[in-house]
Amino acid sequence: MNSKLPDLNTYEFREVSFKHLMQNRIYNVLIICSFYDFYLLEEDGRIDEQIFEEYSALNLRYPPNILHAFSANSAKTIMETDNIDLVIVWLDTAQKAVNISNEIKANFPFIPIVAISHYSDELHKLLEKKYKNNIDFVFHWNGNVNIFIAIIKLVEDRMNAEKDIGIIGVKAILLVEDSIRFYSRYMPLIYKILMNQTQTFIQDGLNEHRKIMSKRGRPKVLLATTYEEGVDLFQKYKENLLGVISDVTYFKDGKKNKQAGFHFLEYVRKYDKYFPVIIESSEAKNEKRAVELHAKFLHKESETLGRDIKKHITRYFSFGDFEFWDPDKKKIIKRAHDLKSFQKALSEVSQESIVYHSKRNDFSKWLKSRALFPLANLFAKINFEDFTREDHVREFLVAAVKAFRIYRSRGIIAKFEREQYDEYLVFSRIGEGALGGKGSTDKLENAPLS
Repeated sequence: MNSKLPDLNTYEFREVSFKHLMQNRIYNVLIICSFYDFYLLEEDGRIDEQIFEEYSALNLRYPPNILHAFSANSAKTIMETDNIDLVIVWLDTAQKAVNISNEIKANFPFIPIVAISHYSDELHKLLEKKYKNNIDFVFHWNGNVNIFIAIIKLVEDRMNAEKDIGIIGVKAILLVEDSIRFYSRYMPLIYKILMNQTQTFIQDGLNEHRKIMSKRGRPKVLLATTYEEGVDLFQKYKENLLGVISDVTYFKDGKKNKQAGFHFLEYVRKYDKYFPVIIESSEAKNEKRAVELHAKFLHKESETLGRDIKKHITRYFSFGDFEFWDPDKKKIIKRAHDLKSFQKALSEVSQESIVYHSKRNDFSKWLKSRALFPLANLFAKINFEDFTREDHVREFLVAAVKAFRIYRSRGIIAKFEREQYDEYLVFSRIGEGALGGKGSTDKLENAPLS
């Protein structure tokens, strides 16, 4: 076996402290709009109640408080007395909203501002003038309260990206799209997929504390609206990106470029010929070029766009089950849904499948998407092409997963569940409550030895 490989008998897995993730959160959101617009926003029910219900349904903690201001002056008064983390400005009159944003930024330069509006010709003209000096993001209001959750999570992800993605190694999805209408539609879908993925992978947690804390390790979303922004984010976080979703037409070199998405894809391919990329476009003719560059294609005008996005992200961005692929027969031969079944599958699938996935670094990507960072980092450091024999690859992978599962179970007392029982656990708890107590101790001390 490769002499450069770590000795798994002495190797120390470096655990990520989940309490150090998501240090920056949004607790208080200020919405600036007229009383009439706020009434429209709440027409189908109070926004704060709907957000609370959505947070609960997605098993998210700490739903933010929603406050309302009807003018720049009233907003300033609130922001001087309350700790506001995010401002959302309603673009009823585009230029007026920009003026309000400028005034807020002048007094509170570090608070992010997001604009939300029905799309209009006035807004479109304003966007063309590069208004965005003081507005961080603009979203299209489609009547779905989930857009607010997507906005909050997107801003939180950006606030935590440098540390969580860049230093700790949390995974992320990069979306390069300049159409407000489309990314406003994509974002709630993507975040819902991520939250559902999180609910799946926290089952690998051995106790409730680890399950709750591992939610912080969910993949993040980064949004770029120009070629240059996309390249900058890709270059900065490429080692920890699960994949890229890109439009074809957006700004490059200060001008609308109808091939910008393909230029970006070519840039990505220079880094990694296997890197997962989804190209989305309103023009069906772009599918041919996307396939030539080994990318998946989505048609923006498809009636099944929502389902297509979910299917592509789940399958190609290392979500869902790990699918062991037979490169010769070109079919899936086995699936793994957790570490236990993953270890078992590694022992059973063909050698060709093991080598295929090893060379593409698929194992590390899947583990990181499930916040299993210590094992993922070990696999990422291994150059599987250096193994002297292909069967040694399987031996090392199985042994590494076993070593990690043993390491992870140390000091843990987990609730016994037949379907999710881990044979490497030293202790399991059956039932609820504490064991023993003063009364039982007294009885034990006074009991006869027989």
